[in-house]
Amino acid sequence: MRRITKVDVTRLTESCGRITYFVRLTTDEGFTLEPASFASHCVYDDLDGRQGLPISEARDRALTMAAHWADFMQIEVTPFYEDGVLYEPELPLEIYAAQREDRAA
Repeated sequence: MRRITKVDVTRLTESCGRITYFVRLTTDEGFTLEPASFASHCVYDDLDGRQGLPISEARDRALTMAAHWADFMQIEVTPFYEDGVLYEPELPLEIYAAQREDRAA
């Protein structure tokens, strides 16, 4: 059985100005899986009718989801830097850690 050894957030900037943040899980063999992504607004939102999130909200949702995955896997999230600034989830909830503590008690 392979293990997930790394949880991080990556950023992709598209030609339309949309920024998408991906939660990436990496296994001990180097395979990756991206179970969640959150996209910001696009300069063409008015044309295609699809709305995105503000950049800060898209980033925070990805960071929060990464924190949940890391908590579930009992590993640390790789710190996310963007333009030299460290970003962390606004609400780093440790749902699974709390459940483990409740079961142990």
